Amino acid sequence: MKKLTILQLLLLLILSSCTNPADINKPQCTSTQLTSNTYRVNIAGGYNPENITELFNAAQDIAHKHPSTGYRITTGIITPTDTQQAAQVTLQLSGTPGNITNAPGAHINCIFCAPTTPILYDDGRVRVIKKLGNRPGTDILIIPKQHVATNIDTLNFNNPPDRDLIKHIVTVAGKIAQHLKGTDKRYHLMTNAGIYQGVYHLHVHFKSAAELDEQAFMQSK
Repeated sequence: MKKLTILQLLLLLILSSCTNPADINKPQCTSTQLTSNTYRVNIAGGYNPENITELFNAAQDIAHKHPSTGYRITTGIITPTDTQQAAQVTLQLSGTPGNITNAPGAHINCIFCAPTTPILYDDGRVRVIKKLGNRPGTDILIIPKQHVATNIDTLNFNNPPDRDLIKHIVTVAGKIAQHLKGTDKRYHLMTNAGIYQGVYHLHVHFKSAAELDEQAFMQSK
């Protein structure tokens, strides 16, 4: 058997299991450990719903291999007309070994199941709601209407409905970005698990320094 060089071994170590290598129709992700608790995951082809779903899958896989009490997944900066040759997410582990703990799964008294803040968008599958307080730029939430999963940690990316839900959320994020004001429409997405999570109902944060034209977005449905 041919011996692998040190460089080849290192390359094998940084390949994540975000996709099945035997499936040539799916892209490959690579991960790099930045610090003891932080990882960067990259994928070729730029930011699109399929790639971001793959990146979230890869980050979840890394998190499951390094148990902690919580983690945060954040995309790189995205633009609505992104032509980058690579996309990336950053995975930040809590630094404390342990297991992700979730609140009891019932939707009773869940503030995302019955939001009191303004609903900007509702397509039957997800809602987009405003966060409380006057924050500069745009800081809103994309939330599944059905209380299915508490956070991304509970999703199974091999399960088509779970995978499709993340792709749909990312697609809605792209619609939001089209209605950011000004010429700088950059944004990023973030989702949390465990101790980083405030409400135990799956949700993705949409953050941008640009202001959202709420009326135009609401009328675009």
